[in-house]
Amino acid sequence: MPRNIETISSHIGSLGLHTIEEYQNWCVRNGFNNSLNKSGYQLESERQHAQEKYVQELIKQCNRKITLKQVIELIKNKEKVPPHPVYSRIEKLADFILDKDEFLKMASFLEKKTKILDRKKI
Repeated sequence: MPRNIETISSHIGSLGLHTIEEYQNWCVRNGFNNSLNKSGYQLESERQHAQEKYVQELIKQCNRKITLKQVIELIKNKEKVPPHPVYSRIEKLADFILDKDEFLKMASFLEKKTKILDRKKI
């Protein structure tokens, strides 16, 4: 059993899951240990992974007129983001992230490691 059931319950909810069984299945599908007794570092790694997957899915839905890095740069610089439902979701997600620079680093990493992004200019 986990050290703190409230912590693991909160973590499960932060991943958009509802039950321990869903969480353990998610862990297996995403290459994580399905134990409930995890360190804070392990939980943070899972949250980061879930966030990256979410952003990747948003970009896949997009018509890819600009890159994720360009969208994040616009958000970071408080400039107008082109109207698109995916871009506005990314903008809302960025509002929840305290360290915008860290979010930009994540976006750059995704852009380098994935082939889902179009390199066209705005």
